[in-house]
Amino acid sequence: MAQQAPQAVDKLSTESQIAHPLFRKAGYPSWSSMTPQQAVEDTEAAVQIARRELAAIAALTPEQMTFRNTFIAYGEAVVHLEQSQQYLHHLTAVTGNRMLQQVQGYLMGALHQFDAELMQNDALWQALKTAAEQPWVQDLSAEEQRIVRQTVQHFIHGGANLSPEQKQRKAAINTELGKLAMMYGNNISASTAAWSWLVTDKEVLRGIPENRLALAEAEARSRGLSTDENPA
Repeated sequence: MAQQAPQAVDKLSTESQIAHPLFRKAGYPSWSSMTPQQAVEDTEAAVQIARRELAAIAALTPEQMTFRNTFIAYGEAVVHLEQSQQYLHHLTAVTGNRMLQQVQGYLMGALHQFDAELMQNDALWQALKTAAEQPWVQDLSAEEQRIVRQTVQHFIHGGANLSPEQKQRKAAINTELGKLAMMYGNNISASTAAWSWLVTDKEVLRGIPENRLALAEAEARSRGLSTDENPA
């Protein structure tokens, strides 16, 4: 009988989640704990967790393979890395913090290396292909079979079947695209932060809440655009 697809299990203890706030799942994100140094530590820790869990999948024999310890385990292996990068990207975009932008640039090399390793990991790819060909796949639910197909397609589209030379070329292209994408995002953030519109006619601002007006005036004063004599 087909079984329900199991829910992802958080493999980190509460203590580990506290030590790595970019992994935290319960409650609200601890934004104040997500410092540039913490972002580096959490990303590096997430990469190590992913490598360890992916190696465990690659080491399975066909007799040991199940849907749970192959395809679900594959998704769970990178969940902390994906979450940490989502938090870091959001925090950098919202704050425009130059240190966080530098951290993103520093981590880019490690992340692209990890992505290249993933698509060039022949042992992992062979393990997942072997699992996809097992008889028990036919007994999975439609949802579970879709996960199997998507995982296999992800590797194929990622270049798992390319020659070693083609894989290296693809990795170089992806690295360059990643650099350009980050540069573009940082330029957008910098342009947004630098832009201003000086308003001296309060009628233009009619309907805006007083607390928002106070924040705007404080920002204008901090930029030297508003004074007691010439308020803006």
